[in-house]
Amino acid sequence: VECCWSSRWSAVGLESSRWSAVGLESSRWSAVGLESSRWSAVGVESSRWRAVGLESSRWSAVGLESSRWSAVGLESSRWSAVGLESSRWRAVGLESSRWSAVGLESSRWSAVGLESSRWSAVGLESSRWSAVGLESSRWSAVGLESSRWSAVGLESSRWSAVGLESSRWSAVGLESSRWSAVCLESSRWSAVCLESSRWSAVCLESSRWRAVGLESSRWSAVCLESSRWRAVGLESSRWRAVGLESSRWS
Repeated sequence: VECCWSSRWSAVGLESSRWSAVGLESSRWSAVGLESSRWSAVGVESSRWRAVGLESSRWSAVGLESSRWSAVGLESSRWSAVGLESSRWRAVGLESSRWSAVGLESSRWSAVGLESSRWSAVGLESSRWSAVGLESSRWSAVGLESSRWSAVGLESSRWSAVGLESSRWSAVGLESSRWSAVCLESSRWSAVCLESSRWSAVCLESSRWRAVGLESSRWSAVCLESSRWRAVGLESSRWRAVGLESSRWS
């Protein structure tokens, strides 16, 4: 176990034959993470928000959570599910190599739609906006489009896929009875996350740095990574391992 202490911050870390846990803590925020031979979990936490994520050889789950809203998503080699959720509304969607389903839902109304290489479903039009949809005995697809943005989605008895897209950013997600995947993407950064009844994985990525982490009922692993250095750590009810690593020293 190694530790460094100064008036500005404290860096602590723990290393064993099985894994290494490193992190950085200051008066403004704390960055913690866990790395092993199988996967790496990284994240950053502050008084204003919390970014956590999980990455493995099979897929990556990333997301961002704050007091105002939460952005979550799941990405694999087969498809990507992304979405955005806040106290005012919820945007979710699903995208694969074959088709894309996107939609927007709020307390006042819901907009949903489905688009594929074979056809498109569209419905209602007014001077201010246009709403479009297709309905069959198996499922219903509905959507809303305006000059400022477009909202599309797909809903069936098994799951619902919804999303929102504008000129400034895009929010997409997938929700089922077993878990929910949501994500938010803009020109400045992307936030993705995966949440289930057993655990939640969240992460935030920008051009300057990347924050990733994993949280469960037993423990939480968080980390912050940039081009200059990397902060990683692991925290549980029994103990806490934190550290800081750079190209010059650790």
